[in-house]
Amino acid sequence: MDSHHAHQALATCNLTEKGGNFSTAQYDAILYANYATNGLTIALSFISIVVFLAIKELHKFSFRLIFYLSISDFLFGLGMVMQPMEPIRAEPLSVDCYLQAWLQSFATASIFWGCFIAFTLERVIRHRMDNVQRMEKFFHIICWIFVLAVTVIPQAQGLIGPAGAWCWIKATMEDGCPLLIGEVWRIINFFGPLWFGILWCAVIYSLIVQNVRITMSEARKSVGKTFDKRRKKDLKAIARLFAYPPVLIVGGSIGTANRIQNYIDPQSPSFLLAILEVSTLGLMGAANACIFLSNKTVKKALKKRCGCGEGRKQPPVNLELTDIAKNGTRPSIAASERSERSSI
Repeated sequence: MDSHHAHQALATCNLTEKGGNFSTAQYDAILYANYATNGLTIALSFISIVVFLAIKELHKFSFRLIFYLSISDFLFGLGMVMQPMEPIRAEPLSVDCYLQAWLQSFATASIFWGCFIAFTLERVIRHRMDNVQRMEKFFHIICWIFVLAVTVIPQAQGLIGPAGAWCWIKATMEDGCPLLIGEVWRIINFFGPLWFGILWCAVIYSLIVQNVRITMSEARKSVGKTFDKRRKKDLKAIARLFAYPPVLIVGGSIGTANRIQNYIDPQSPSFLLAILEVSTLGLMGAANACIFLSNKTVKKALKKRCGCGEGRKQPPVNLELTDIAKNGTRPSIAASERSERSSI
């Protein structure tokens, strides 16, 4: 699509559906920020997916959660970089429009996997739960049934279509009047899970930090430095998941601020908040992929895979979730060897 059509599409962007307008230069900035950030997410998420599939040592529970998150980020990014759908306004809805709307629903899946990662951290660290892996099938059931429902039902009601620059859930009628049921479904489909995810991750993190501080304090008083060091080592085993929920909190908070501003003053949208929302939502997947690819266990596995540093032996740095739940019990030699071969 040429630049003229892109400008026309963005002139009715869902960031300003309620009546506000940006200049052509501002539309350009939003458009290219979207392409740049989501393009980066697509590339890095694809690399993460390939790395996970290629290295069997990474096929463990915590890395599987990250793998599912990467798939969701990748598919959402694809939906966001599809060309603006302005020409569809004058034509019957096409397969491309429906495909883009469905792909954008994977943003909700990403939110769910971020929440599941936070839940896993809380179960392991606060409750010493040693069988948290059994929750994996329930995670899938909850995530995919919800995403399917909030996409299929609006489509059955005729609400899927051009919604500004992209195809999604329509919140305005053909005459430009607000469509309340469409706005409700937008909240159910994306903004509701996003706001819940931000609150959920913030609460879980505060509880985890408080628990870790108490545990460390008690360990120093009752057992001494030896136990303290072992406990720190245990926490490192699950630490690879710590960085993911904050990505959701930071990225989602900016989008929330822009949405609130749009509700309060729909005639005067904030360009700064709009471009920050597009950029941060686009970069969330890239940030998740960078966290995964920079993980020590992943880098070690990659070096082993490519034959780099094979002669250098390193002690195991990760323990199984079952070892974490044993509250200070040092694993046997056999258990340590198993942990080295199959860290979570």
